[in-house]
Amino acid sequence: MIKLFFITMLMILFSQGVHAEVQTIEGAFGIKLGDEPDKKLESEKVRTKIGMLYFIEPPIKNEHFNEYAILVTTRTNKIFRIYAEKEQTTKTCAEELIKVKETLEKIYGKIVAKDNVYTVKQNEKEINLTCKVSKINKEDASLQIKYIDNQVYKDGIEEVNTDRRDDSGL
Repeated sequence: MIKLFFITMLMILFSQGVHAEVQTIEGAFGIKLGDEPDKKLESEKVRTKIGMLYFIEPPIKNEHFNEYAILVTTRTNKIFRIYAEKEQTTKTCAEELIKVKETLEKIYGKIVAKDNVYTVKQNEKEINLTCKVSKINKEDASLQIKYIDNQVYKDGIEEVNTDRRDDSGL
């Protein structure tokens, strides 16, 4: 009877240890969503409709990616997207996608697939992973990952002066 009790307790402890705790999406490649961009990371920048895009060399690189960028709000100067990609053959891209997807699932929890985009969502943050096939040559593809903080983006949108929302002065 005592042996059965101890075996049951060991099985309970073991099964609890197998389920890893899901981590919160904070950022990637040594870059944190919501932070101001480190001046040392900046190389080339381009103004876009939704913010300033910086092509960077991140503090931590990943073997599955070789090009990195961040998107920063123009008003608050906060990072709200982190991008990484790597061009490769379509076959290799599909293989790499599976590896990265499995890793993301272990770290962040359940992934939902829709239209060949794998997504992890946690409140206002999300990660999107895809293998984008070239429209010109179907043999070429790009493994792409995007970390997004929608709240930082919303907070960084240009504020509109509500006093000016009438037709006076027209």
